[in-house]
Amino acid sequence: MAQRVKFPVFEVLKFTYQWTLTILRKHWIMVLAYILLPPVSVLALTFIVSYTFGRAYPKALYFAIFMCSIFWMVAFIHMALVVHAEIIRIIDSDHIEMNISTIILYFIDIVMIFFVVIIVLWSIGLCGAGIGGIIYGPLTQGKDQFGGPLLLLLMATVGLALATRLLLRLPSRVIGEPMSWGEVWRLGRGNTLRLLGGSLLIAVVFLVATAVVSAPLFLLFGEPSGAVREVVSQTHSANVGPVVVETRTTIAALSPIPSIVMWFISYAAAVTEIIAIASYFSLAYVYLCQIPEDEQEETPPASARGSGPLGTAPTCRTRRAMC
Repeated sequence: MAQRVKFPVFEVLKFTYQWTLTILRKHWIMVLAYILLPPVSVLALTFIVSYTFGRAYPKALYFAIFMCSIFWMVAFIHMALVVHAEIIRIIDSDHIEMNISTIILYFIDIVMIFFVVIIVLWSIGLCGAGIGGIIYGPLTQGKDQFGGPLLLLLMATVGLALATRLLLRLPSRVIGEPMSWGEVWRLGRGNTLRLLGGSLLIAVVFLVATAVVSAPLFLLFGEPSGAVREVVSQTHSANVGPVVVETRTTIAALSPIPSIVMWFISYAAAVTEIIAIASYFSLAYVYLCQIPEDEQEETPPASARGSGPLGTAPTCRTRRAMC
């Protein structure tokens, strides 16, 4: 049986940082477009539909947000595929495939991972609630204050760990022959906590960075609600006996400057985080597919080994047949 590769979390995180900067520099036009197009499309669609239908402004806003969400989903998949292709091209430049079918299949994989995680969490929740009620219910007399939070913590941990293992399939989409789900599951065996820890660390870093960048806006304008102003959209008057009753329908709208800046910051952070996460899982896929040199029939020459942001370690023949 093939020896398992120990996943080097901090080394991969270092290369994730380098690759994120590389992608931002190399594809800066794409990145800028994906930062600006969603908010611009929301504003444009809102204006067009509200101008066309008049009083149906709230419905127009919902429609614009829905359309923007669809665009954002496609943008996420395209960005992720670009990142996967840039990294995997170093070790397998002859089999890179990026077309509309790749995007569709990538989306199907994401949906399948989502439903698998939901089904597993639903099963854990039912079993945990049932077992907890039978065992601890009589002991605590229905006053257990820790069972619920502990069960939620368990469900969150299992769900994130499961998703992390299954997400290793996504980078293989760009080579045209994705790994099977069984191969993907075996690929991450023994490295679940390392994979999960690296993913959570990336998320925490971006959360803290976004908070730090947004702090000046909070200092200038206070809480987000402090920048909200009420806009009167409709006014109705009615005679009720000797009294005239006037009703106003108002909507909340952020002041232009803080709302635009916050919008830009949030989308810039989201786009950069997507690139970082895609880089992380691409590098994880590359490292975990390695075959240790003592298992190879022939050690390739130094010139054939990976270099650059992947380091000198990857003598990276695919390990799929050995999983």
